[in-house]
Amino acid sequence: MVEATTGWLETYPVPHATARNTILGLEKQVLWRHGTPERIESDNGTHFKNSFINNWAREHGIEWVYHIPYHAPASGVKHYIDIDIDIYIDIDIDIDKKHLLLLQFMY
Repeated sequence: MVEATTGWLETYPVPHATARNTILGLEKQVLWRHGTPERIESDNGTHFKNSFINNWAREHGIEWVYHIPYHAPASGVKHYIDIDIDIYIDIDIDIDKKHLLLLQFMY
């Protein structure tokens, strides 16, 4: 997650991209530390766009906005961060929590 004004990056490593893990990451890394955001923007991944996420966002008063599919400029800096992390994964670097935190501060 990238904060829109400052560009601050929050990361939360999970074994699988699921709606449940998305919510756990948001609660542990964002809500508990920084408060509830007014708006979250994401791509249309199944771990973001589903009834579980929609209900959770509505309960917390969060407007959840989805970007245009296959339109990288709409997602801004997040797209480039995903590419960099994917490169580390592709070259078989084991990204554990410690390494993910180091990657976080590169941005």
